[in-house]
Amino acid sequence: MNRSNPEDNGVILDPFCFVHLRVTEHFEEILLCSGHRFAIDGYVLRHEGPLPAPEDGTSGVNRDIESAVSRGLLAILELESDAEALTYLGMVSELEDGEARACALALHRGLGLATDEAKVRRLMRLRAPKMLLPGTPELLRRWAERSRLQRSDLRATLERIREAASYVPIGDDADSRWWRSMLR
Repeated sequence: MNRSNPEDNGVILDPFCFVHLRVTEHFEEILLCSGHRFAIDGYVLRHEGPLPAPEDGTSGVNRDIESAVSRGLLAILELESDAEALTYLGMVSELEDGEARACALALHRGLGLATDEAKVRRLMRLRAPKMLLPGTPELLRRWAERSRLQRSDLRATLERIREAASYVPIGDDADSRWWRSMLR
């Protein structure tokens, strides 16, 4: 599933990371610059996918998903096996539905998991210590560096995520510190 790293089978977006990336208005660019191929659970797409119509009244607010799928940047997955369903059922008591589904898919299909949730990260590190766990800050930093984004444009994007998705990273890792420094 990967474009640049043969050891990376791809990364599934959890619902929160998906929303954080979608509200940027640069969804496809971010996926493209990441170096990964991404997947999303169809359930998450059905429940979190539609964005409200823009204030300017234009249509096609979900064209980014359709385009990402057609370009091979995003695959839509569903729980298919009994093992995936059982893992999901075992995790749904600890996590929200979409997170539990993404975790089950990642575990059974050998995928990484893009998540910003500390609880999900802890759980995945216990179950799959070598699992790739990028988050929104890492993905945005990679996009900003590879696309040579102007700081003012990056700042506007980070502010859009803060406003539209109510997200600002609270971690003390390098990518979270980078994010906060870009908002100063």
